[in-house]
Amino acid sequence: MAKLSPHLDELEILSRILSLKIIEIHGKLKRRKGAIIANQILRSGTSIGANIAEGMYAQTPRDRASKFSIALKEAAETLYWLDLLVGAGFVPDNDDSREVRELAASVFEALSKKVESVKKLVPPPPKPRRRRRKTTATRTTRVRKKAKSVPAPVYGPYSPYTQYIPHSHRLEFAGFFPLVPSVGGPCLSRP
Repeated sequence: MAKLSPHLDELEILSRILSLKIIEIHGKLKRRKGAIIANQILRSGTSIGANIAEGMYAQTPRDRASKFSIALKEAAETLYWLDLLVGAGFVPDNDDSREVRELAASVFEALSKKVESVKKLVPPPPKPRRRRRKTTATRTTRVRKKAKSVPAPVYGPYSPYTQYIPHSHRLEFAGFFPLVPSVGGPCLSRP
């Protein structure tokens, strides 16, 4: 196994060891039927350590809590894929696979404790600002916009909208039918 840096804390060391074990599992499975699941576990298992490393050097407490929360989700996903690989028979249920699952479970437990402690350090979000009223020397006034009233359209023989109706049909529009038919105008007898 590769040598790890001495300046890492316990959680980083555990996550790196887990990542190396998962890379070994992926190497054994990449040419078998479980290659798709092996790719998934490779992504989730190595993402744990990457998010922990980002969280250690985050710029704000909120960013730190976010990175550790993402690492916790990835650890849960890794446990799921490990159980699925063993349950489907792609990985034998022996001491090696149990060791990897126990390691993933210990990383998950350590991360859940870390997330709880880091979330306590996150300040609450700022309260939304309220709009202030305009004040004068004597009283507080509220500025309101008046709603514009629009008259309802009036339809009839004298309506401004009758300009769009042909002159010969204006009387028919009003409900008045002349007794004498005009040329091209309305009449009582209809075809």
